[in-house]
Amino acid sequence: MRPSDYIACGDVRVAHYRFPECGSTQDTARDLNEEGPVAVSCDSMSKGRGRLGRRWCAGKGGAWVTVSAQLPAGSAQSILPIAVGARLAEWMRSRYGVDVRVKWPNDLVIEDRKIGGVLIEAVAGEETRVLVGVGVNVANSIPDELKPYATRLSDWVSDASPDEVVEGIVCSVIAALRDVVEGQRTILDLWRELSDTLGREVWVILDDGELRGVAMDIDDEGALLIRTDRGVQRVLVGDVIHLRPA
Repeated sequence: MRPSDYIACGDVRVAHYRFPECGSTQDTARDLNEEGPVAVSCDSMSKGRGRLGRRWCAGKGGAWVTVSAQLPAGSAQSILPIAVGARLAEWMRSRYGVDVRVKWPNDLVIEDRKIGGVLIEAVAGEETRVLVGVGVNVANSIPDELKPYATRLSDWVSDASPDEVVEGIVCSVIAALRDVVEGQRTILDLWRELSDTLGREVWVILDDGELRGVAMDIDDEGALLIRTDRGVQRVLVGDVIHLRPA
């Protein structure tokens, strides 16, 4: 199978496979079994999924893409979710002038409504191949029951196109992968700057329980540090809900 085209991200040339429809860009990228970096995008997905196995509505008009790439041993892989979220928010703010922020670890939000999400999966081997799936609502329809919690780029700007957003996603992910490989700790400061979580009261649902407190910071591995009645708790994996008031 030949790529549909190539996306230039600085000195990195990414082979881009584009499909009118697919079940999931994650599954399609995994089945390609290429070392990469490659990107797979679909105009719509019938089996899109987000973090924690949630269903992701991915109709026409959105940007749905997975970047597949190798990460060498020794890379700071734990900060990849932080790096991807920060780079995506940075690009969208720069390109469209909208106040996109990051909800820990890497959900993209505008005024507390979700505009994009990230799903990262690893394929084990001699070197770890990661599948970085990103979905951004551009001009796609949003189900009525999700409208209080979700938004689209077209609700804020008039010049956004799914094709442009796909290219922006791919290059943002490539930048994040470089952060991880080169160990650029400044990405943690960028995430802090763009965070919608730090300083807020949060409720965190864990595999073995839950906790509530104020999100204080992230550590060098990207874990969320929460001040609770029992002291500072470290959360590396969990579902964070922002509580009001901030």
